[in-house]
Amino acid sequence: MSTHGSGRARVVSIASGKGGVGKTSLAVNLARSLAEAGKRTCLLDADLGLANVDILLGLEPKYTLEDVLFNGLPMERALVQVRERLHVLSGSSGVQRMAVLDRASRARLAGELGKLDGFDYLVVDNSPGITPQIISLCLASQDVVAVTTPDAASVTDAYALLKVLRNNGQVRRPLLLVNRARTLRQATRVHQRMDQTAASHLGLGCSLLGVVPDDADVSRAAAMRTPVLDMAPAAPASRMIKRAAERLLEAGGARSRPGRSPGDFFQDLMVRMQGLADAFGPGKDPRLERVAGKLDELLRRKMDRDLRLGLEELRRILGNGSAPGRGGAERTARDNGSGKAVKKAAPAKDAGTGASPEATPGTGKPVPSPGAKKPSVVLLCCPDPPMLELLEEVVAELGLTAEARPVEELLRGGVKPGPEVAVVCWDGPEADKTRLLRALKDMPVILLEGLRTRPCADPAYLSLASAVLHRPFRLEQLRSLVAEHAASA
Repeated sequence: MSTHGSGRARVVSIASGKGGVGKTSLAVNLARSLAEAGKRTCLLDADLGLANVDILLGLEPKYTLEDVLFNGLPMERALVQVRERLHVLSGSSGVQRMAVLDRASRARLAGELGKLDGFDYLVVDNSPGITPQIISLCLASQDVVAVTTPDAASVTDAYALLKVLRNNGQVRRPLLLVNRARTLRQATRVHQRMDQTAASHLGLGCSLLGVVPDDADVSRAAAMRTPVLDMAPAAPASRMIKRAAERLLEAGGARSRPGRSPGDFFQDLMVRMQGLADAFGPGKDPRLERVAGKLDELLRRKMDRDLRLGLEELRRILGNGSAPGRGGAERTARDNGSGKAVKKAAPAKDAGTGASPEATPGTGKPVPSPGAKKPSVVLLCCPDPPMLELLEEVVAELGLTAEARPVEELLRGGVKPGPEVAVVCWDGPEADKTRLLRALKDMPVILLEGLRTRPCADPAYLSLASAVLHRPFRLEQLRSLVAEHAASA
């Protein structure tokens, strides 16, 4: 990573009061959009619970910030370049352990952090909740983006996050990003009421950064371990995320604040973490891993009468426009960036609200009517459940029939008559992959490469495939190849 540049970066913390609101997916795609706009961007995965950034980008980083801090690793070896102008730095527990660094370690850290001075943006994906780490990261940043969905539980937790930040010194207006909105009017109401309630009870409102619709392509992109901006750039969610990134890039307005060097940011972070540890730790023990749970409990107890009144008002308002908890009832398992399978409900219709089409869920892709000919059978070989579900959806949308078969069965007994096209997305041992493709030699094979590992250019098996798609690829490319091969089979 080049160190040339102004040395001043814009630090943006992405946070949420609760998990499962799509925070990590938005952080990844916002960073991706900033890089596409020409800004050198570093995405810091500071979620200590789950390395969801790695999952969504299909990465397996060998080193983390913890190796830089405690094992003497140079910073440039911990940075993983995802694409031009976009790097990822996995935080692991290194962020949390900053508060216990001695003077010599801090001096060394300052030198290593100077290697990040070439970035224009540092986007921080926080853990959900209100732990010392999260509060410190947010307060040390230029901008705080609070992510919520329209569901009542998510809104009240987002308000609790704003309350805790305000009580600990937040003076700049946070930015609100409403995710999985069913209509634009619904999301606008959420922001208006949140802003009014926060301004009234906290003395600090919030600005609307953007609205992202409830779009099935986001879950599909997570299954493919790629940003939705890469898989479906024209999807409603992609367009609205780009608009949110454009607002971050705006030079004027209340959100325009001076940048700072990454070194200054981390120094500020360490001071704040130490202060919170001293204030809330038992016996003033500075080791945050021992006091994080206690601090979270104490901060929640600080929700005074004004906060409770504000939460009650938000619940009443949400009860008028969107049934509280409705989103949770519609989904049996909602993707939160972890790559877990989802069962999606039918998109809700906007009953004359006047919302823009971008705020209405749905892919807009017509499902071809089955012709007189019996639908072609597509053999699916994919050991990853979310990706297999996505492939089944693509096949169904094309009016074809899907037949999923496990790898082991195909390797043992070959392929029985019936399927006319095969889609293979397995990234297992290369020898077994070659055996599998040879077992499928009697039909066209579409090979999806790099879903969990880097693409391999071994001609021993690439020559056995009729078509190869390397991650990241667009869903339209996959759909077109399946349709083309099924038609010619």
